Amino acid sequence: MREDCQGPAEPTAVREGYATVIPTAKVVLAEVANGLGFDRQTYTERIDASMVERVANVLFAAELPVACAEAERFESYRQHVDAAVISLGAAPAEMVCWHHARVAQKIIAAGYHDAEEATSEVVRRAAFNRCYRPIIEGD
Repeated sequence: MREDCQGPAEPTAVREGYATVIPTAKVVLAEVANGLGFDRQTYTERIDASMVERVANVLFAAELPVACAEAERFESYRQHVDAAVISLGAAPAEMVCWHHARVAQKIIAAGYHDAEEATSEVVRRAAFNRCYRPIIEGD
């Protein structure tokens, strides 16, 4: 059962996907620095590789596909895949957002009542931190 919530299946694909957001991360930082009035020296002093990495992390996570649907649809999805489910939050809900991190054989899921967009972002960040960051940082 294919849903539009599956991330890459191979570590190489994760690293390649991450590499594609790095140029955009650099442009974002240059524009922010320009907006803050940084001259070249200030930019060089304050914007380093760790800053680029932080922006790239956000950009990569923002592109992770997340499905949001009724809890019954999520249950149906999870029955058709071989992956451990990591549930965020404690309260069951009628609606669920989830991301299937195939490379880690995990599904990150969170229930919600009326905050689909916020829940989607929570799932993306959790998936990034728990499943993709270790691959990107080289375990």
